[in-house]
Amino acid sequence: MILLGLVLVTSFVALRKFFEIKEVPLPDVIGLDLRDAIRVLHLAQLKVSTYPESVPKAGINQVTSQSPFPNSVLRPGRRVSLGVNTPREAFPVPSVVGLDLDEAKRVTIVVNMEISEVNYGFSELPIGRIISQVPKAGESLNGLEGLSLNVSRGRAQTVVSIPDLRGTTIELAVNGLKDIGFRRIETVPSLLSLGQAGLVQSQRPQAGAEVTTSTPIMLSYSLSGDQIVRIPSLQGLDLRQAELLIRGAGLVLGKVNFVDEVDEPPNILLWEPVGHTIVGSMVSLVVNRDQRGSTGNSIQLGEGIFQQGREESNDESRADRRVVPIIFDSVKLGFNQEFHLRLVVSDAGGLRTVIDRRVNGGEVVSTKVTVFGDAEIQTFIDGRFYQAWSP
Repeated sequence: MILLGLVLVTSFVALRKFFEIKEVPLPDVIGLDLRDAIRVLHLAQLKVSTYPESVPKAGINQVTSQSPFPNSVLRPGRRVSLGVNTPREAFPVPSVVGLDLDEAKRVTIVVNMEISEVNYGFSELPIGRIISQVPKAGESLNGLEGLSLNVSRGRAQTVVSIPDLRGTTIELAVNGLKDIGFRRIETVPSLLSLGQAGLVQSQRPQAGAEVTTSTPIMLSYSLSGDQIVRIPSLQGLDLRQAELLIRGAGLVLGKVNFVDEVDEPPNILLWEPVGHTIVGSMVSLVVNRDQRGSTGNSIQLGEGIFQQGREESNDESRADRRVVPIIFDSVKLGFNQEFHLRLVVSDAGGLRTVIDRRVNGGEVVSTKVTVFGDAEIQTFIDGRFYQAWSP
């Protein structure tokens, strides 16, 4: 038994030595010259790889970092990475072409390089993108103070004459303007057409104007009768009758607000939008629940949420000129969140935008609009046609 025990102990010690893996502490070589650091690590049976770094006040070829950290326990044969201080002039220049200027600055900071010169020029790249660099990517500074960058101003501002697009289909007009170089093109539905729909009715700037291709262009075009419907008069109807008329017109019943107005007749008081709108649009209602009725004549609030009156201008230079006060009450319309409101006037004076801004939910927008002759005011909410009426 004693002999058997000795055999087992001897075998255990031998197997332990066989399976035991030797580990060594990683020497700290930061601050050494690269050749000395390699010699120390090779003596510890470790492999070495290097990468360039630029560290102020460090000597050339001095080890400035190592991974893993000093005193880590490693097995023989493991690889240690050393950061070696390399003169900035010997660094390969990174590629920054296609980046914006801020991104290029961040890239050069990492390699301790400076941007010594920035020039600007026209190109197909977006504004602010790097067109070219000197030195090129992969080259060295070779004594230069830093990189010289050429930054895009966008496309060249070519001056062109605007063609006459009236009578052209809106699609052909837009594509033609894009072919010339225009990019800021706004299209606005305008009048109903008994003939061919989708034709340009007016344009701004006018045909023949000499402008740069960065100039915004506005085109108004006609709509077909099957795209636009007239909203029926709902004054004094009960909710059921109003819903039937709304559906019959190809519209959808929207938000219904109930009020108790003693001095107003019962049933429908207000509806929105009024005039004309696109097929499938929602119509919001204000319904009076008071059943005591009204002895007077019913009040036709013709413009619904847009209440408008007429105020003659003191300027007598044009007899057809008048000022139209407009109030847009988003509370009655039921907008509780921010939205974009745009009002476009089409009259004898041309086509123009009179309101174009963000509106807070519940905000009341009030303004006065000067119109000439027969006029039409169009409303767009969040870029979609909402209604049109003639003041």
